[in-house]
Amino acid sequence: MHLRLLFVSILISVSAAAQWDSGLRGRALFLEIEGARRLPSADIAPALVRIARDAAEPSSELLQLLRSSAGSEEALGRRALLQAAEARVAALAGDRSSTITAAALRALPLLAPDTATQVRLLLADATAFAGNTAQSAALRLQADAALGAGSNPLDRIANLDALGRIANGPAVSKGYTELLRAASLTEADRVHILSRLVINLCRLGAGDAAAGPARQLEAALNAAPRGYDDAEASLARALFAESRGRLIEAAAWYHRISTVPPSPSVTETLIAFADFHSRGLRPDSALYYFARARQGAGWSETPGLAYLWQQARAAHEARYRQGALPTAFSSAVRRQDSLYRSELQANTRELALQYELLESSAKTRALHDQQQLEALRFRQQRQRNWIAVLALGCIALLAVGAALLLNQRRKHAARLHAAELERLDAEHRNRLMTELAQAQESERGALAGQLHDEIGTLLSVARMNLSAGNDAAHLQTAGKLLGEVAQTVRTMSHQLMPVALQQYGFRAAVEQLVADINAAGKLPVELAIVGFDAPRFNDLFYSTCYRMLQELLQNVIRHADARHALLQLVEHPDSVSLMVEDDGRGMPEGGRHDGSGLKLLASRVAILQGSLHIESAEGAGTTAIIELPVQPVFLIQNEHATTRTDLHRG
Repeated sequence: MHLRLLFVSILISVSAAAQWDSGLRGRALFLEIEGARRLPSADIAPALVRIARDAAEPSSELLQLLRSSAGSEEALGRRALLQAAEARVAALAGDRSSTITAAALRALPLLAPDTATQVRLLLADATAFAGNTAQSAALRLQADAALGAGSNPLDRIANLDALGRIANGPAVSKGYTELLRAASLTEADRVHILSRLVINLCRLGAGDAAAGPARQLEAALNAAPRGYDDAEASLARALFAESRGRLIEAAAWYHRISTVPPSPSVTETLIAFADFHSRGLRPDSALYYFARARQGAGWSETPGLAYLWQQARAAHEARYRQGALPTAFSSAVRRQDSLYRSELQANTRELALQYELLESSAKTRALHDQQQLEALRFRQQRQRNWIAVLALGCIALLAVGAALLLNQRRKHAARLHAAELERLDAEHRNRLMTELAQAQESERGALAGQLHDEIGTLLSVARMNLSAGNDAAHLQTAGKLLGEVAQTVRTMSHQLMPVALQQYGFRAAVEQLVADINAAGKLPVELAIVGFDAPRFNDLFYSTCYRMLQELLQNVIRHADARHALLQLVEHPDSVSLMVEDDGRGMPEGGRHDGSGLKLLASRVAILQGSLHIESAEGAGTTAIIELPVQPVFLIQNEHATTRTDLHRG
């Protein structure tokens, strides 16, 4: 009785799992149909054929779409495909009508070879689901002849798999042997073909012929391929072991597969395991595995699976209808079952008597133990109460002390932190002032040297020409030299404070700076400015930015040996970005970035509370990026902003 209940519960669990899996497949089919509806009209028919070819569940909606699409205005090949697809879906729904199948069959001689092959495959599925295995096998044999000459071995593999389940024969084994020579097979495909070849040869009774493919299968599995069907390979091993008379090994392989999650290969294995038990005169086990196989996966989407089950079940029923064997076997089973029941009842009575004796003595001991336990609980509860009071007092004292200590430490840490911040701020300001002073002294020295070397020399030569008399040549030379002096003074003045920055604003000054560099012909500079259309910052901000751009461009001209440079300025709502990029020789990794010019540049960036980032590699140019956050102190609206007069005084 208990065994029967266990058997029924297992069947119910398997059935529920199958129904849940079926619901998921139905939902996926519905989504695919809805996706096909949204396609362009020219793509709907091919999509419906593809969905019908892969469908594992009946769908009235898909059937209606296929019927409405297979109109007379469709081309002959497309109409035949739609009719064959309709026949497949109708067969899934249990419709065994041959009208649509006959219409598609009549169109076969008029179709192109590829289209005819696809129609035959769909009709082979339809006839297999409808129970007409002979016609299905004939269609698959015709399709295999065309697929064997094709370039896609996967289509032929799927066709041979179904043909092997429906009408296994030498043609199937020959097809698998030919497929093994295909160069485009993956390791998983090779394992699949070898597994099916061994399965088919063993089912044909050709165990000796299966020995070679079985060895090849073991070698392929030892290479640990990825993505192969383990249940299918184990079924091949089980059938081969059974053909060699190694029944214990075969039973172990069968049992191993029967414990894995459901799949079409597992269902096929359960059918073979049921047949194995049936031939071994174990009818109860055979019926159990027949029932499990019937509740397994793959019945709808795997052609020939139902035919295998029907054939094995019919052989089982015929085997136990023959002569006196079933009667003798049934009598032996009933006799063994009667003895088992008698022994079970005797054991049950003996266990019940022992239980009663143990229960009576246990009740006496339990009453005594209960009294002692209650006294012990009372003493323990009183001890716990005193311990809890003492613990709460200690915890309260520790909490107050810890709070006072933490408060003192927090105050001390805050004072130390404030002092450290003040010290670092002072050091930072001193460092900035020192670097700025050094940079200013360097600029003054450079300015003095330029005045002495260039202007002084030009003036001396001009004076000598003027002292030489009123000769026209000397006067012309003196005038030319004085013009160069004026140009040099103008250049120096523009470097100190450009007129365009004072009169026209920052954007015009930058454009003038780039125009002057381009006019000099030393370096082509490309300019990109975003923003700076209206004055937003004070003179200190604009002049500092202008100096930084001057310094960066001068570095490119003097040191980069570049053919082109890019100057980019972007005014964001909360920041200003300056970038100078060149294609010069760059700096080697670990090169020095601490020259006087870069120190002055870093100091000016720090004055505006910004950041400077330089990227350079030898032979790959240099990119300098300056990011300046918008500070209220540099805005024109701020009442503490530096005025133009204050700037000139400084």
